[in-house]
Amino acid sequence: MPDPVTPAPAAPAQRRALLKGASIAAAGGTPLVAMATSGKRLITTTGDKGQYPVIVCSLSGWQSFQNAQKTGQYKGGAFLSGTPGGTVCSGYNPSWWGQNPHKKAAAWTGGMAAFPDRPYTEALPGGTLRVGNRVATMWEVMSLGSFAGHNDRRWLGAWLNARSNEVPYPFSANDNYPLSAQQVTSFYLDQNPDALAFIKAYLETRV
Repeated sequence: MPDPVTPAPAAPAQRRALLKGASIAAAGGTPLVAMATSGKRLITTTGDKGQYPVIVCSLSGWQSFQNAQKTGQYKGGAFLSGTPGGTVCSGYNPSWWGQNPHKKAAAWTGGMAAFPDRPYTEALPGGTLRVGNRVATMWEVMSLGSFAGHNDRRWLGAWLNARSNEVPYPFSANDNYPLSAQQVTSFYLDQNPDALAFIKAYLETRV
């Protein structure tokens, strides 16, 4: 079946009301943002298929790089200013969360075991993806081929990567993920194109 189309973003007041009412997105209390209190600098790899420069691993770092491209200041090669050292950020590819579509894989373990059968709109309020006459679950969004090309899978993958930092979880690969689950939800409600482009370029590098 064709992928449903995510509707235009709601008005700001409606978006904030949705965020306030999102039972999972708001449940974490103060969000854990990787390395936020350690003083360590997060940097990226060279991104998807090695096609991007190493940048400071943040939305502002991505926006600075994009602005440099648009204004012709970026001529290729390195982009980081100052010392290039830091801790590399990372996140799992959306397909890692889906894996075998007939069986919930080991990815959904520890504190993440609470989420696969929950409606995905608890993480991404206002999402329109459905299976039959009901809202798709998080597991279904990440595993069913009919949703493979939909941006909601990318947003939910980012949310899962972030949330795995905020619950007890045996996998450590996401410890340096630069966003919180609540930030991902907020970016989704705003349909922030820069945030989505940053996620696609740099935060889906682990498989």
